[in-house]
Amino acid sequence: SRWVHSDWSGNNGPAGKFEWSAGKWFADGEAQKGIRTSSPMHYHSISAKLPANFSNRGRDLVVQFTVKHEDQGFSFCSGGYIKLTGSNIDQTTFGGETPYYIMFGPDICDYEVSRIQLIFNWKGVNLARTPDIPLAYDERDEFTHIYTLQLRPDNTYKVYLDLKEKSSGSLHDYWAYPNKTRDDPTDEKPDDWVEAKRIIDPTVTKPEYWVNDQQILDPTALKPEEWDDEEDGEFQPPLIDNPGYKGAWFP
Repeated sequence: SRWVHSDWSGNNGPAGKFEWSAGKWFADGEAQKGIRTSSPMHYHSISAKLPANFSNRGRDLVVQFTVKHEDQGFSFCSGGYIKLTGSNIDQTTFGGETPYYIMFGPDICDYEVSRIQLIFNWKGVNLARTPDIPLAYDERDEFTHIYTLQLRPDNTYKVYLDLKEKSSGSLHDYWAYPNKTRDDPTDEKPDDWVEAKRIIDPTVTKPEYWVNDQQILDPTALKPEEWDDEEDGEFQPPLIDNPGYKGAWFP
């Protein structure tokens, strides 16, 4: 077999061993065999190298596999994901600290964690999707489910669950990748840079007919008959609002 068990130890002891089995129930015991965890409440770690190195530069990358969580005892805590690593790893120590490029698959622990995990490694930093891709109650049952990841050269992705689209979008929208561009630290604002969006039109002048006075003397007012210029002074009509006033003039 090309599968290599790891001697790595997790927090609860040495990693459990996988077995070649169709599980507790199946339709075809031979055709449905696959690697199966054998030790409840233990980490499991196994790896297999591809026949040859490959690059997905300029073309789609598709990762697809099935998972069946048939035993949901012990509060049911299970991470059924796979990792794509470089070809230079030590398979005998493959474990939680081993560097990888992609981690993908279901991550379920009781009812607090229920998601499809999708993590990319960017220059040594593991970037998890924010927010998680949630799993519904009936998507985390004991039946077989098929998980599919499609990565495209334009930095977009799609995740399918049982061949139905579960999540899609741009990698830059959901993972903390660096911005495609960055500010030039040597760039400075030119001295002639204009920040004002609008300026006063220097060619516009106030029209000659523009009325400046808000109030005018009432042209209809008459001096009362009892008015005495010697005693009351020169009569001044009262001020009224100027009907021709249109407000202060601005260019």
